[in-house]
Amino acid sequence: MTANFPTAFRLKARAKLVEPDQCLEHLVEHLREHDGEIREEEGAFLVTLPDIRGRMWCDDGLLHVDARSSDAETAYFVRTWLDGVFRHLAGTGPVEIAWKEDWNAGHLPPSFSVLKVEALQTITSRMMRVTLKCPDAARFARADALHVQVLVNFADMVAATGGAPAPLIWRRYTVRAVDLAASMIDIDIFLHGEAGPGAAWVRSLRVGDLVGVAGPNGGGIGQAERFLIAGDETALPAIARIMGLLPQHCVGDVWIETEESAERLPLEVPPGITLTWLARENDAGAALECAINGALARRTAEKTFVWVACEASAASRIRKHVRVAALHDNLDHLIAGYWKR
Repeated sequence: MTANFPTAFRLKARAKLVEPDQCLEHLVEHLREHDGEIREEEGAFLVTLPDIRGRMWCDDGLLHVDARSSDAETAYFVRTWLDGVFRHLAGTGPVEIAWKEDWNAGHLPPSFSVLKVEALQTITSRMMRVTLKCPDAARFARADALHVQVLVNFADMVAATGGAPAPLIWRRYTVRAVDLAASMIDIDIFLHGEAGPGAAWVRSLRVGDLVGVAGPNGGGIGQAERFLIAGDETALPAIARIMGLLPQHCVGDVWIETEESAERLPLEVPPGITLTWLARENDAGAALECAINGALARRTAEKTFVWVACEASAASRIRKHVRVAALHDNLDHLIAGYWKR
């Protein structure tokens, strides 16, 4: 922990699992895929993310987590994520989790609100736009927090009566646009397939439905002279939002890899930004990796921000190259795996 990091919210977990060491490895790998800075020290992994820092280790057959955050929202979703990982890895086996918090977590996050579906639009064969009426839309207009958490089983929870409460199923999406005058937000959602709870939720939506959301959080861009932005179809909503947030005088490149030309949506970019559409090769993300590596090799000493979102294994390879460059150059980055092959 660094001395100047706010520690208003602290979360501790102690999980009894059949294979705690394997679970710890899974947590570490997942955090690396989401651009977490991780180092090993005295048998524990120290994790640094933009909004939270913590320590993870195994001892006496238990997996321990000790995390600190500057806000309750982040701490809430860290707990939600950890609980899901523990139970997923345990499968049908036993799992015991002891939580300790210095705040009242509650059943829902602090920013939770219920919004109404105003419109639904098919953008491409695999992209849907959901427009939500949002009285406090200004809260989503931040440049440092582009995403919203959607409780995709909200309707089921409302309909349920009696018995134990159902697990909360959250999915994270980019707020594509904010209309302050009309008090609305747009969420563009890429549909990976039929089976997932997120895709099922989107396909079941009708105008007038109520949607449970929390946020915004995560995924913003840094200050720089040059921007290198890369992603695939799943990152299109985020890239489109970022283009609207960049200063008009900035320079840089945007590469977007798609499987089909029909996925190539009109995209407005600042005058100094060059947009290049790439055709997917056999290996998802390979074209993006080549583009980023080439740009890093050609770059000068100007302050550069690299933003990449694509298939997880490709993101991992790109991250390694970018982090090597960041050791020697004036470079910052945010690289995320949005999906797994």
